[in-house]
Amino acid sequence: MAPRRRRRSPEESRAELLAAAAGLIRERGPDNVSLRQIAEAAGVAHGLVTHYFGTYAALVREVLRAENDRIEERIRERIRAEQGVPTAAGIMEVLFGTLADERYLRLFVWAEMHADYRGAARPELVELIDAIEAGIRKGEWVAPRAFTSLSMFGGGEIDLRDARFADHEIKVRVFALWGYAEVTVPDDVEVEVKGFGLFGGFDRSAVRRRRGAPRVVISGLALFGGVGTRARATRKVP
Repeated sequence: MAPRRRRRSPEESRAELLAAAAGLIRERGPDNVSLRQIAEAAGVAHGLVTHYFGTYAALVREVLRAENDRIEERIRERIRAEQGVPTAAGIMEVLFGTLADERYLRLFVWAEMHADYRGAARPELVELIDAIEAGIRKGEWVAPRAFTSLSMFGGGEIDLRDARFADHEIKVRVFALWGYAEVTVPDDVEVEVKGFGLFGGFDRSAVRRRRGAPRVVISGLALFGGVGTRARATRKVP
């Protein structure tokens, strides 16, 4: 006689199914896990899995969301610990800690390779990381001598046409990680691009020589992503 399953609340059942799915995916890989195996690991009936999630694809998406929540909380903890916006070094420490997390990385890379799951990272996570590292800079602002922009799982834009340069040369470090960032520069400045791409790349369309003109040096890393550059005429103030 099969043992009786204990009664769980809907919230408990759903949470236990997500935990079981995350554990099996970490152990076996997403391609080697079935809904029935997840139900057995969680100690619930197979029909309950389809009741809560419908399909395996929907369940994997929920696991991705839960993992993104975990990464977001890690970043928030870093913000609270530093009592403000973390330094670029602090953000990179969290980032490389994420890359070292086999559970997250394996699931994320697998999802990006399958069209049904691509782009499942939560927009709120993208907005959080872009905001704390000034991933979007538009309108009138002062461009410091050196600053860093991070675009992770999404897009970011730096528009220097309306910026007042703090020095004759400014250095822009751009990190595009599984995402895309674009740097727009005035067409009357000198531009050098020397970023490094790993399964990604830096566009050099904006590179130009302007002897004696202000200078912009764009560097950084494109990891499974890209950094675009373009030169545009400075917008005229009405």
